[in-house]
Amino acid sequence: MKVIVVGDAVVSTGFARCSHALADELHKRGHDVGVLGMNYWGDPHKYPYAIFPCFAPTDGCRNTMGTDRLPKLIHRFSPDAVVIINDPWNIAAYFEDMDATLEEGYELPKMIGWLAVDGANQQLGALNRLDHIAVWTRFAEEEIIKTGYTGSTSVVPLGVDLGIFNPIPQSVARRAALPPTDDINDLFVVGVVGRNQYRKRMDLTIAAFARAWELSGKDPLWRLFLHVAPTGDSGYDLKSLCGYYGVREVTLISKPDIGQGMDERLLPHLYSSFNVYLSMSQGEGWGLPAQEAMACEVPCVLPNWGSFGPKGWVGRDEAELIDCPVQLATAPVNGMLYTMGGVPDVWEAAKAILRTHQEGSYKTPMIERAAATARRLSSHLTGINMADVVESVVK
Repeated sequence: MKVIVVGDAVVSTGFARCSHALADELHKRGHDVGVLGMNYWGDPHKYPYAIFPCFAPTDGCRNTMGTDRLPKLIHRFSPDAVVIINDPWNIAAYFEDMDATLEEGYELPKMIGWLAVDGANQQLGALNRLDHIAVWTRFAEEEIIKTGYTGSTSVVPLGVDLGIFNPIPQSVARRAALPPTDDINDLFVVGVVGRNQYRKRMDLTIAAFARAWELSGKDPLWRLFLHVAPTGDSGYDLKSLCGYYGVREVTLISKPDIGQGMDERLLPHLYSSFNVYLSMSQGEGWGLPAQEAMACEVPCVLPNWGSFGPKGWVGRDEAELIDCPVQLATAPVNGMLYTMGGVPDVWEAAKAILRTHQEGSYKTPMIERAAATARRLSSHLTGINMADVVESVVK
């Protein structure tokens, strides 16, 4: 087959891991694969297949998602299939540019969406123009069907690189990931990894830590580590919120580049420096940082919703799952408020954090079960399963 994969490339992001897991496996099977790479600027790379930058002014293409370059590549290479790895609300833009660029009646290749569905009440958009949709969880599959999608679907779970994500001795990890202090090995660190955007609810995250810290008697050895990438003007003012909740002096803030991410080889040091990983997100398509933390044997406090909920991939015997008593509107980036997400209870999250601090290794069996689940869902297996889907759709 000839296949074009559209997604992040040559960067350290969850979408890029999907792109390369699939492209690597297709190439291994002898297919002719190329990647239309978001956040890729044409620098040399290690991959054995062509990668085309989305932003290519010499080709008249200036859209960073590659919507205007995709029809040109389709016309140039006549692929059997195109796989778009993106959010559901961005799919319409690709079809709009193909309709505007390709001649009327042009027979498109098989169009496959590999979509991050992070909440309920998804809008249909152009999803019914796709020949097939793959998602990461049963929750996501049910939500796109509820919204009116009538085509075929597959559930292809994500995974971690088992050669990278493994526990590192905490003292070693902290020397690499935390600012040096005399009491560095005595700290109790609550860690957060992700993007600073509305649905991640950094306000609830900081509030939950603040309340747990208050319950601890404001132990001076507590730290909140926010490793969150900025998202333009839509992110939370973290310093202001930390000041409001009175935790500024015990909070560390790291801001990786939103497009490039952080070198994967450094991430196990970051996770292993945490005592607990915390997410208060209103919705996750998968929640890859939580899986990476689990693979590094870090206990997790997560919302019982979406990909972490009953139809997701995490069980109550693998993490502290916080009930979400209400659902509120959240937002796709650059979009209107309409998707619905679960709001985790702040006091319950605070109590879960405090339990982790007070009872130490009481959750060792939970950590072991979580690590086993995280390692069973490998990125290599993700590539194999998604390549099977692509081959099946083309056949």
